[in-house]
Formats: sequence, structure tokens, C-alpha cells
Amino acid sequence: MKNTFRWGIIGPGKISTKFAEDLQYVPDAKIVSVASQSIERAQNFSEKFGADNIYSNYELMLTSGTIDAVYIGTPHVFHKEQTLLALKHKVPVLCEKPLAMNLVQVQTMINAANENNTFLMEAMWTHFLPSILKVKEYIQSGVLGEILFIEADFGFQAPVVPEGRVFNPQLGASSILDVGVYPIFLSLLAGGVPQKVQAEARLSEQGIDLSCSMNFTYSNGSHALLHCSSEYESRREARICGTKGTLIIAPRWYASTHVTLLINNKISHVFEQTFPGYGYQFQAAEVANCIREGAKQSNLMSFEMSKNLMLIMDKVKSAAGVIAYDNYN
Repeated sequence: MKNTFRWGIIGPGKISTKFAEDLQYVPDAKIVSVASQSIERAQNFSEKFGADNIYSNYELMLTSGTIDAVYIGTPHVFHKEQTLLALKHKVPVLCEKPLAMNLVQVQTMINAANENNTFLMEAMWTHFLPSILKVKEYIQSGVLGEILFIEADFGFQAPVVPEGRVFNPQLGASSILDVGVYPIFLSLLAGGVPQKVQAEARLSEQGIDLSCSMNFTYSNGSHALLHCSSEYESRREARICGTKGTLIIAPRWYASTHVTLLINNKISHVFEQTFPGYGYQFQAAEVANCIREGAKQSNLMSFEMSKNLMLIMDKVKSAAGVIAYDNYN
């Protein structure tokens, strides 16, 4: 067990289950502790994944000395509080996306990481997939020329459960924060921070954005057209067009194994790399490598990228008239 990287889990729900299942593909990674306000859920999770310790109190786990890092998989309204608690006890954190509810919270969390000299990373797992790393390589190589147009969407039809995470404002329900973060991330990766943000959302009676269409304009006059929804299924394809070439990321683009490069409207290259599981193992490996090397943030999913990602989401919410979450600080 000497070289085992020991994970703790806060919030043993659906997303944490996927993360835990994918840890089997990370050498020397093991879940050893689970914390939940429901001891029954913690017990069931620990039995499934072979964790040795269960806690009904987050702080007890964070001060137990049993873990090398904690994965926070709770609804995003709780991310700030739980991350700050972990950082206070100098426990490295991998926190689910979105990192928080707004930019003020994100900056507070980053400040705490710096003050405590402790690692923090947003769990934007898509960024670490082989296909997206290849997209980034294509963009940086200049093979696309100047980027002129970005298109991406993520729509899914969630079961209508008013008290559930997707529709409950008390749990931070928001299609922008929940799935809009993915196409916004791709636009940031390909185009940077937009100069102008336009957005229109379909709001519920509680003011929750159920769907949102976005139009970004960049300093060179280029555009991004993005869409997200928790009401219906969309194609979930992405396209990045430049003056020299076009990239098509096959559906589901945020978990894709297939990227096509077109030059003069003809296939120039096809990148295809499959992987087992959901793809969460790549971000877990990044965290372990960073911590073992003494890094306090990831070069790929840096503090700056998380801040810019939330900056754009704040602008989208404002442009779309989403005011339900303005009081978070």
C-alpha cells in the first residue's frame, strides 16, 4: 500500500460512482474513505468499492490522515463550503465541475488553495480525454488557420423530479452550470474569452434556466454558437472551423473517441482512440501526478482556466436574465 494513491469521496452519488468505477484504470489508485450525511449511502458505496472507512462527518474524514486527496461529487451549491473545509485541513481537492456557483466563489476557493499551499483542480474530465487533447494539438499547430467559428451543444432530457438536483433551485439547478459548462469549455479552449456574450434562456417558474442558446463574439470578429438543455436530447456534436481547416468532434463530443480533420472540405486525418470506462480516469491520474510532483495546480486545468470558464458562465447567466443565483458569495 506504500505507493497507493488514497482517495476520499465526499458525496457518494451518481457522478462519484462513475469516478470510482474508472479508478480501476488508474495504477495504484484506491478509494479508502467515504463521507456522506447519509451513513447508509456511505456504507453502500464503501461496500461496492472496497473503502475501509465511512464517515457521516466530512471533517472527521478530512482530519483522519487516511487520504491523499478528496473528490467532491456533491451538487455545486456545496462545492465552495466543502472545498474550503478540505483546503483548511490541507487536503488536496478534485472538485466536480462547475467549480462553484459564480466567479466570486471560484476566486475564494483559489485564494484558499494558495493560502494553504494545497492542490485544487476543477474536475473538467473532458479536458483530459485523448480526443480533446488532440483537438488542442490541432488548434495550437495552426493547421486550422485562424479560428472563425465554433459550434457545440449538450442537451439531455432529465426526468422531471422537482426535488432533484436538475430542477431544484436549492441545489443550484441550472442547465448552464450543469451541461452548458461543456460547450462553453470547448469555446474557451478554441477561442479564448469572448469579447461579447449574447444568450437567451427558457426559464422555469422558479427562474431556473432549462435551456439556453449562446452567441459569443471574439475580438477578431469570429463567433461561437452554443446550446445547452436539460429538457431534450440534442445531437451533441462539435465543430471548430478555421481559415485553413475544420475539426469535427463526433457525438457525444465531450466524451468522443473520434475527431476528423477536414482540409478543403476533404478528410485529411482521422484521430480515433478508445478507452475503457467513462473517461474519468485521466483526470484522476493528472491529480495524482501533480500531487506526487508537488504541484499546487494542474497546467491543463489551471486556476486561470477555471476562472475564465466561470467568468463566461456568469456573463451567460446575466445576458440570459438568470438571476436565481446572484446571492451566492
